[in-house]
Order: sequence, then C-alpha cells, then structure tokens
Amino acid sequence: MSHKASQTTMSLQHANWRPEHHSKRREECLYKQFLNNTSQHLSFSEEVICEMGTISYRKFDFSWLFHTTGPLAPSTTLKKKKKHGKKKRNCYMNTLTQEEGRISLQAPAQNKTNLLQQRKQHRIPGYGLSPISINVQNHLNKTATVTVKHIEIPQTPRLQDILNPRPGSHVTENAFTQENFSAQHSKKWKLKVVPQDLQALIVSALEDPVKRVQMTSAVCQYAMRTPNTPARDILRSMIKQDPSGTGADSWLAAQCLAIDGDASQAVIQRLLSQHFLRDALSDQEQSMKLLSHISSKTTLVRSLLAEELNSANWRMRVQACTSIAQLKSQINKDVCNKLIHMMWNDWSCAVRHAAALALSKLNVAREMHSELSEKLEEGPTAWRLEALILIGQLKIMTPKLLPTFLQCFKDDYVTVRKQACLTAASLMMEDQSVVDQLINLMQNEPIWEVKVEAINALKKIGWMSPAVQELLMWAVHHEEEPSVRIAACEALSTLDAKGPELQHFLQERYALERNAEVQRHIKDLLKKHGYSLQGDESKIHEIKLQMEQLCTKHIIAQKVLLLEEMGKQQQQNLLY
Repeated sequence: MSHKASQTTMSLQHANWRPEHHSKRREECLYKQFLNNTSQHLSFSEEVICEMGTISYRKFDFSWLFHTTGPLAPSTTLKKKKKHGKKKRNCYMNTLTQEEGRISLQAPAQNKTNLLQQRKQHRIPGYGLSPISINVQNHLNKTATVTVKHIEIPQTPRLQDILNPRPGSHVTENAFTQENFSAQHSKKWKLKVVPQDLQALIVSALEDPVKRVQMTSAVCQYAMRTPNTPARDILRSMIKQDPSGTGADSWLAAQCLAIDGDASQAVIQRLLSQHFLRDALSDQEQSMKLLSHISSKTTLVRSLLAEELNSANWRMRVQACTSIAQLKSQINKDVCNKLIHMMWNDWSCAVRHAAALALSKLNVAREMHSELSEKLEEGPTAWRLEALILIGQLKIMTPKLLPTFLQCFKDDYVTVRKQACLTAASLMMEDQSVVDQLINLMQNEPIWEVKVEAINALKKIGWMSPAVQELLMWAVHHEEEPSVRIAACEALSTLDAKGPELQHFLQERYALERNAEVQRHIKDLLKKHGYSLQGDESKIHEIKLQMEQLCTKHIIAQKVLLLEEMGKQQQQNLLY
C-alpha cells in the first residue's frame, strides 16, 4: 500500500471514531481485567465439585444412598415432622435462593464459600442437597426421639418339625399340636385346621403342570393328615429321583411316607442314609424315631441296619449297634451272634462297648450272661480282662457270675487283679465276700498298684469298720510306697474315721513323716477333725531318740551279724 493510501485510511478511521466507542471498549477491558483479578482466588468447594463436576468413581461418596428415610425409615417421626415443617423449609429455600442470587461476580469469594458451608451443615442425611430450616432441625432434635425397637420375627415351623412320628396323634376340630424334637429345647407349634375350600385347592394342585407345585401340594396333604394315592405317588417319585440319597426333597418325602406307615425299602434306605450322616445330628434323632416306628411292621429295618455292622468305619459300627438296640422288632439269632462276636473281637474298644450295651438292652441277657461267665472262667487273660471291663461298664452281676468274679482277685496276672478292684468299685458292691477280697489285697498284695486300687475300691464302696480303719492306719504307718500311704489317708478322710487313738496317731505321723506329699495329706486330716498339728512333745522326742539309737553303727552291726548267723543256721538245717 502506498503512503498516500495509508494516510487516507487513517484519516477515514479517525473520522469514524467517537468518544463513546472509546469509553465502552475501555469499560469492557477493565471489566475483564477486574474479573480475572477477582476469580484468581476463587475455587469450588468439594461439595460443588462432587455434584456439578466430573470426578472419578473411586473418589465419589455413595454413603448418602444408604441413609434410609421416608417410608423406609426406622421411625415415622421424621415423616410427620417433614410435613409439619414443609412451609418453613420452602420459605427457607426461597430465602436461601435469594441470598445466592445476590452474589455477583464482583462479590468476595468468602461470602459464597460461607453460604455453601451453611448449606452443607443444614442438610438432612438421605435428602441430598435439600435444605432445612435451622429452627425446624433444632425442634426435631429436641422433640423427636427415634426409638429403634428390635422385633424378633418368630421362625415358622419347618415341615420336618411338624411331621413328627407321634403314633396316635390326630387332628382336633380346632387345632393340633406337634412337638419339635432336635440338639435344642422342644417347642410346641399350634397349627389351625385348613379351611375346606382351601383344601380343595391344595388337592387340585396335585395335577398342576409344574412339578414343584405338585410336590408342595403332596407334602401339604401329609401335613394336613389327609394323604391320598396321588400324593403318595409323587413323594415316592421324589425319592427315586435322588439316587445319592442326600437331597432335601427326598428326605422330606421319606419323613412324610414314614409317618404314614410306609415301610417300603426305598423309604427305609432313604431314612438310613440320612441317619448315618455325621453332620446332621438332629436329623439322626428324627430318622431314628421314624425307623423305630417302622420296625414294628417289618424286619427290613433290622436287616438293613445289620449290614452296617460290617462297615469299615468304626463310627458307623458304633452307630449301627446303638440303633439296633432302639428297634421295636425282635432281634434274630444271627444279629445276636454278630453282636456277641463284636463284643469280644472288634479292634475298637468303643465298638465292643456299644455291642455289649446293645445286647444288654435287647432280650438276650441269657446269651450274654453265658458268654461273660465262660470268658471269666476258662478264657485267656485278655478275655478275662475284657469280661471284667464289660461287667463294670454294663453294671451286670448275678449269683452265677459272682464265684468266677471272686476268683479274679486271686488271679496270677496283675492286670486281672487290678481290674477286679476297678470293677468292684464300679459296681459299688457291698457284698461281704467282695469286701473280704479287697481287705486281703490290702494286707498281702505284693504289688503296690493293686493295693492302691483295693483301698480306692473300699473308699468308693463306702465300707467302714474298726478293722478297716486299723488296716488303713497301719498302711499309713508301715507302707513303703508313698502312693499307698496317700491312698490310705484319702480313705480315712472319705470314710470319716474317728476315735481318740486317731488324733495321737496322726500327730505322731505328721511329726515323723518325711515325704512332703504324704505329710500334706496328714495335715489335711488333722485340720478336718480340728486336731492340733503339735502332739505330745515329750513322747515325740522319746520316739526320735529311740530311732536315733536304733540307727547307730553298733546296733546296725549287731543286726547284720545276727542275720548272717540265722542264714547259716537255715543252710545247715537244709543239709541235714
């Protein structure tokens, strides 16, 4: 562009320029500059950013979603107060909105921040940003007391609890009561009779196209004590559809059928499979009651249970023995012989005891008694020992068993003599012949363990006489083994020994006893009778002096020489 043209353009712009354009442009520049200066120190609060801005999912707070209000609130008090304070809240919202409208870009940032904080302080949990009047909130805090009351909803009775093997229980006109047997306390449920029109609907549901509805209808028929052929067929099919024998539906169906008296093999096997589940103790009790109820009609229950006696699991064998003893059917000879064999030969002590206990509860006492008598009299040591254990556990003793039992106190084996004492204590036998054997062991038994068991047996039986008291005092004084002396002290205490000679004896033994444990038992005896721990000091001193004299080197040498001469004299007598 030429210089002349440039001058022409500038002259035209200068001609078009007006003072008002200059002031307006300057005003806009100053406004923007002032706005920038003011907004440099402005920032949005976290509340505004959370509601209006975009933040990450991790930083977002969802806690307000779980503040239940309105109809779902724990108390309806706030709902009533909400209606009462609706006008005040609306007024406050208008006032607050007007206050926010007065804030312009030229206002200080502090005013806006304070207002946002004020809104945050007066927010009701669960209502988001809905404001509420301070006066209304204070009124609610003062008057509204929210009381949370714990309401425990009673559990509805389970069908397996209602369906209970109670032979002879019938539905009355008003209601019927069934007991819930379980590892808990028995509860009674009162169930009203189903109306006739509803019964018709339940019966018609047996033909419903949905299998689940048919099953439920069939169960309801048995619960109402109105079983029929279609319902029975549905329940039997439920058992057939569970080949594993562990399903809940088949278990429920088996209970219904068993209560009605169904003794088919499928029902019995399903009850047995539930009975031998180790993690269902309450079901075991229920199944046993049902099996016992059915066993009065068929021997199949006994036969199927007898098969479990051959189980490789010893717990299963114990449970089978226990279950057989609860059946109502007569036990046959094969099962009886099997139990007798297990009683003597099973490797598990628990199984042997369970088999013996089952035999004692069944009507086979004669066979069992003969076996025990034979094993005590002619059996090997292990069988005699096992027979004594079983007699003590089962509390069996008859005049026929008594003679062979008494011979065990004189047995050549220590374990048999010891077990005879334990069995006598378990039976609490106060028979004079048994007491005489125990007293004889106290005096003449060479093994101290057997002496201890004999003394303990007399203590447990509660047999006390002057002769027994004298023997116990002699044991405290002369027995070398401390365990025997301790057992004698305990027997004197339990049997409540008395007499003036007992005080002097205990005081003397307390002063002379060297074993601390035995001395403690003697001390307890003295305190029990109220005796002083110190006796006649002069007599005790005299006894100690005599003991010291007897322990001198001169006296001991004379005793040794005398023993040697007596030994030589005996040898000469043997030669001649």
